[in-house]
Amino acid sequence: MQLSKIEFNGFKRLDQTSCNVDGQTIAFIGPNEAGKTSVLRGLAWLTDESEDPALPIRDQNRRQRPADDALVVRAYYRVEADDIEALRQLDLDTDRPVSLKTVTQFRLNRQKNGQQTTGIESTVKRNPRPFELASKLLAKAASRMEAAYDVLEDLEIDDPNDAIEAAEHSLDPSDSVWTAQRVAPLRVAADVLTTLANEIDQQDSKPRGLTALRTASENAATALRAAAVSGERAHPKDTIRAALKQRVPKFLLFGDNDRELSESYHLEDTSLRENPPSPLVNLVSVAGTSVEDIWSATTGGDPATMRTLEHRMNETLRARLQPMWTQSELTVQLRLNQGGVLRSTFWSWIAPTMWSHRLLSAAMA
Repeated sequence: MQLSKIEFNGFKRLDQTSCNVDGQTIAFIGPNEAGKTSVLRGLAWLTDESEDPALPIRDQNRRQRPADDALVVRAYYRVEADDIEALRQLDLDTDRPVSLKTVTQFRLNRQKNGQQTTGIESTVKRNPRPFELASKLLAKAASRMEAAYDVLEDLEIDDPNDAIEAAEHSLDPSDSVWTAQRVAPLRVAADVLTTLANEIDQQDSKPRGLTALRTASENAATALRAAAVSGERAHPKDTIRAALKQRVPKFLLFGDNDRELSESYHLEDTSLRENPPSPLVNLVSVAGTSVEDIWSATTGGDPATMRTLEHRMNETLRARLQPMWTQSELTVQLRLNQGGVLRSTFWSWIAPTMWSHRLLSAAMA
């Protein structure tokens, strides 16, 4: 998922403003108090998971306070191939395949009251085939019933026309919204048609028309139940939105307190694991892991698992940092040791000497 555009409507001095950010490296340049830091703080607030995410008064535009339901910060993301692959693993029932052509964009918004909302650009719809088949077979059963009307009356078998008409109304193809109230008539009609088929089956003598009605009723009941199941499912777009929201990368805001990296961290210290310093949390987050994962790997007694995690962390750091830091060749190396010791080393070939951890961690930010 690639961030492509950001919008602000009432965050500090940023009001009704937007910026395309789909380049590999983005730099915000301007004088002091121009709003550069506000952009970063606004993005961090967008994905903040604190207990009270409502926008503080100090972060609201002073000239015009945003309304409670105003979309204060919005981010647009371009859907990529790995996102599509993840969506294909879901139990979606759509009218067309999920692809980069049918799901193109995801939007994450945050209102002033802290509520997050989402949106997508997608052409996928609920699969209409179960409803079309149910409608077709229900019409056939109704036709067979009309032809056998006199026989049913002679046998004193109840006519389920009311239930059939209600189901036909629910299957109206012009209405794309499915609710529990709309699904209910399908199940009712399926039950009465099953009852009708059973009553016909109990008759000693079955005229040809009655046998055809029994078969049509059974087929329609099966199709109606399948349509009811489809109608009870969440709309594919809702499922896609929820899945993509889970894939949105969080914005990490590096402040002064986040930059002082230590050369080593001893994770056997319980207090360190339970309350890790921000620089450590940010570092391992960029490396694609967590303090708990590192602790488990270094104390699990399996050196291969520990080295595999170490390799993956360093590869992730290399892939994420090098394209963003082009002033010089920046190398970040993490080393794991049995017992929960994490060591970090940084080099930059702009000079032959090793940079300080503070300077290099600032560069990483």
